[in-house]
Amino acid sequence: KLDMISLQADEAMRPYAVRLYKNLAEISKSYQYAIRDEVDENYALIGGSVKHSLSSKLHALIGDYNYDLLEAKNEEELAEYLKDASYSGFNITHPYKETVIKYLDDISDEAKSINAVNTVKRMSDGRLVGYNTDVYGFRFLVNRDITGWKAMVFGTGGGARAAVHGLKSLGADPIYVVTRDVNAAIDKLG
Repeated sequence: KLDMISLQADEAMRPYAVRLYKNLAEISKSYQYAIRDEVDENYALIGGSVKHSLSSKLHALIGDYNYDLLEAKNEEELAEYLKDASYSGFNITHPYKETVIKYLDDISDEAKSINAVNTVKRMSDGRLVGYNTDVYGFRFLVNRDITGWKAMVFGTGGGARAAVHGLKSLGADPIYVVTRDVNAAIDKLG
């Protein structure tokens, strides 16, 4: 992910973009750790392609629990993984951050507002609750009033939507979105 960000960022902005992503990832992980269910120690990342993910190694650094990488080839496999009660929670990645919502019993206000979930917690009664920790991490990272500041967000994926939501909640105006697909920006970001 950092390599991709480095390649896409302007040379002058590259160190800042990398530092921003690293900080956002750290904050997001700490929030995920804070909301995880301590009773059962099995967690997993679910995504379309997770072979390359470093999530298992990262989670090994922050806790003593099992963390699996579950590749879902389709929506049916996603639904089956979510039903597995041996897992206390999941991180959700591309392409299921929107799709997962219909399989959950409830979602947080942030997840509702941007229609994207990246963390699912199995509650003690078995219900599945979805969160978007990217919003929290982004707001924590900025950590200041930016009322009236101009902002630019690249892309329209779940992370971009979290950034736009965070920027709006912190007072940024206007917010520009750079994307190859203008219709996706209008549909997903408003």
